[in-house]
Amino acid sequence: MTDDLVRRIADARFSGTRLREGYDVAEVDAFLDRLAGAVRAEGEHRAARAAALVDDARFRVVRFREGYDIAEVDGFLDEMRAAVTGRRARASSGASAEGAGPPPAAHGPATAAPSDLERDTTFLGWLFGRR
Repeated sequence: MTDDLVRRIADARFSGTRLREGYDVAEVDAFLDRLAGAVRAEGEHRAARAAALVDDARFRVVRFREGYDIAEVDGFLDEMRAAVTGRRARASSGASAEGAGPPPAAHGPATAAPSDLERDTTFLGWLFGRR
């Protein structure tokens, strides 16, 4: 199972962004390397370390240069959170996590906040960050 998870991390690909906000490519790539290392690590606390890495993941948002699609990266983080949390639950209980149900979602529902609806959508507003 560890090899499958490491392979999923290594094979992760995200759409690029240029003219819209995205996560810093170097930071996301470095995080993926650290996460794969934590999953590969030996010891009883590896699942806890991997879960902590995922929970603490924060990336700088870039504009006007190559970035990764924010929604895709966040979706991948949710997927990894479920995978490492499920592994941690199995390891600590000694039982299958199949009946445990999914972990709570880290992100709320994808609905537009009032500030998103009132956002300045003109080119100058976008250019100068009036969001």
